[in-house]
Amino acid sequence: MEVRGRVEDEAQYREVADKAIETLAALVVVIDARGCILRVNRAVEELSGWSRDELVGRDYMTAFLPSDRTNEGRAVLAAAVRGDLGRRHINHRISQWVTRAGERRDIAWSNTGIWGEDGELQCAIGTGIDITDQLAADRRLRHCLDVIPEGVSVLDAVREGGRIVDFTVRYLNAAAARMAGPVIPGVPMRAWLRSGGADLFAAYVDVVEDDRPAQRRTDVLVGDRLVTFELSATKLDDGLVVTFRDATESRVTEDRLAFAATHDSLTGLANRPLLLDRLEHALVRRPHGVGTEMAVLFMDLDGFKAVNDELGHQAGDATLVAVARAIEAAVRPADTVARFGGDEFVIVAEDSGSSAEVGRLAGRIEFAIGEITAGSLRLRASVGVAVAVPGDNADSLLRRADEAMYRRKHSGRVAPREANSHGA
Repeated sequence: MEVRGRVEDEAQYREVADKAIETLAALVVVIDARGCILRVNRAVEELSGWSRDELVGRDYMTAFLPSDRTNEGRAVLAAAVRGDLGRRHINHRISQWVTRAGERRDIAWSNTGIWGEDGELQCAIGTGIDITDQLAADRRLRHCLDVIPEGVSVLDAVREGGRIVDFTVRYLNAAAARMAGPVIPGVPMRAWLRSGGADLFAAYVDVVEDDRPAQRRTDVLVGDRLVTFELSATKLDDGLVVTFRDATESRVTEDRLAFAATHDSLTGLANRPLLLDRLEHALVRRPHGVGTEMAVLFMDLDGFKAVNDELGHQAGDATLVAVARAIEAAVRPADTVARFGGDEFVIVAEDSGSSAEVGRLAGRIEFAIGEITAGSLRLRASVGVAVAVPGDNADSLLRRADEAMYRRKHSGRVAPREANSHGA
């Protein structure tokens, strides 16, 4: 009775398994070690156009695979028979089928094997899903993404112990590949994301972990070129999708406009608004210790009108540029040099040491300007110095330096004179 019961149970289980296989929407194909079809389910009949009676006993490779793929299929089966693909593993692959009507279909397979006690492959079982329409939709989407000018990339998080340690590229559209340079899908991205002074890696970790979209403008090193990207990142699965555009030209244009708003167009020196701003900030930062001074030097060219009158305005402009470069060479890198207007220049010297040191700086400037010639004319300059005192603001300090410059101009060319707090 027990044997009969077991037999009945096994028969019932087989019947349940048979019916389950037949009702599956997935394709089910069973082949032996030679590739001979042992069984197919109803889904295979419906997709292929062949009945099971026509298929059972046929060679799987010639029944379903395109003629240019049969050798590849036999090689995979041979590897499975040898156990190269793993005896306890499920192998996944995508291959093409050809239906009875000659239509090619893309099938995503999950394959496993049943092995005998002698270690020989008894049969291979494959379950497949027709992904033809899905792949076609993916291709259409990729085509759409490839024609847009913005870069689109999909990054997957790489985790160790639950913590994100890197990102790899899953997808780049054509624009992204063009803008980002040689970024290969699957290659770790952490170093690249931290190039050019940016730390996109930390920002992307926040996007994934906190599900918090991010938008920013940042510089990234692409090859040997620093590129400005405007990007938007949004979480996608355990990774993110990033859209970006190359904003380098926009950034350069903005930088040029910002520079033009704060610098003299002829000499490239700071203009009057920028000078006043820096001077106000310098007064706030002014050191109060012994032996430290903050000074303003006001310089005017003597006889510059003759350059314009005798040589023309083009020569006059070239002379002003030469004067600007000479002043920059004479001062310290931290000092601000500005063109105040016409042939007047102002130097802000912070933390300049002593009044004597400021005087030596003024002397160097006068000497440097005296080395410049325009045609047969040799330039001269008058420099007035004003050292900041408590209660000074930008206007009062400039006024005292200007007054000191005029006294210097009419003083008989002795050492530059410093104005005291009363302008005397």
